[in-house]
Amino acid sequence: MASLGTRSVEFKGTYVEVHSDGDKTLEFAQVVWREVKQCCEENHCFKVLGIARTTTPISTMEGWDHKTLFKEIGIDHRFEIAWTELNVRHLEQYVFIENVLANRAIVQRVKIFGDVAEARSWLGID
Repeated sequence: MASLGTRSVEFKGTYVEVHSDGDKTLEFAQVVWREVKQCCEENHCFKVLGIARTTTPISTMEGWDHKTLFKEIGIDHRFEIAWTELNVRHLEQYVFIENVLANRAIVQRVKIFGDVAEARSWLGID
């Protein structure tokens, strides 16, 4: 039986930290990113550090749909997103999403990492 995705979104003073574990779907992504946007706007902080440990990744089509998802939610050029996928088997799927978002200039900066320290450094929060 597949595990349900879990999440947390928390303002850390200079950035917003997101934890996302378990199975991923587009619906799960919608919930997470709505919470991220709300937290960012409430705190006037648009640097986002994501730390994920995915058991089942979203499909390629759902990855492609992130461009529409981000536009609908309002994740835009104000956001800088460093997303870490700790399950290396699924890292490539999230690099695909990075490419979709970067090629469509949806967000200011977005990069996928396999290491949290590298993500923190890239985001300038280490």
